[in-house]
Amino acid sequence: MGTSEKIVGLTLCALTCVAPQASASSIIDFLGEGKAAVVNIHSPSLGNLSVWAGELDWSWVGSKPPGFDASFYSYCVDANHYLLDPQTVAVSTTDYLTAPDSGAGAKVGWLFDTFAPWIHASGTGGDAAALQIAIWESLYDTPIFDSNGLRPDLMLSGGSFSASAAGSVIGRAEQYLSDLYVGTSGAYHSGTTVWLDATSGQDQVIAAPVPEPGTLALCGLGVAAGLAVRRRRRGAAGGSRAVVG
Repeated sequence: MGTSEKIVGLTLCALTCVAPQASASSIIDFLGEGKAAVVNIHSPSLGNLSVWAGELDWSWVGSKPPGFDASFYSYCVDANHYLLDPQTVAVSTTDYLTAPDSGAGAKVGWLFDTFAPWIHASGTGGDAAALQIAIWESLYDTPIFDSNGLRPDLMLSGGSFSASAAGSVIGRAEQYLSDLYVGTSGAYHSGTTVWLDATSGQDQVIAAPVPEPGTLALCGLGVAAGLAVRRRRRGAAGGSRAVVG
């Protein structure tokens, strides 16, 4: 399977102080798969496919958006298009993701924030493939519950999106979905997350940028000013109480 025939992953993460806004177009160059494994999926638009699922490695071509590393990994949030190399993308937030469930971007954000950094640091290709499957499932289908509770096995075997792989991979994907829908009690929007909206090709989700030193300094000044105001108010309140008492 050639590079242009692979559907693969993308990533997202929380941002401190400022949220990324839609940016001018940037170009990203595909470097290859990171931690990943081959799985079989049913894409809502493309039908049955055998694909690499997991981390995708990229670098920015030309000037990179502020705060981002020169190279990075992602997970795919678009099982309906083929990956292109290079791709032209716009940086935005996952709140703009469109899917049957309006909370799809938040679900992807929670899954990425919770599992992707650990997988990248010490997980396996099977872990990454399972996370990619869970991300796709959360985007294209809604959870299924019956008298036994959440049924991730039914979710992954039918609906708009479905997947099959080694039992251990599917088992981990089911666990990720259980953690998402049961463990969070619906409070899964853990932070503002970043996605790359492709002009053509696949949308990707990536870790949010680290604020530039100037932004961090401004944030620090804002926090310091807020604390100073609170101290002055407490002091004034304390003085009033002393006089009245």
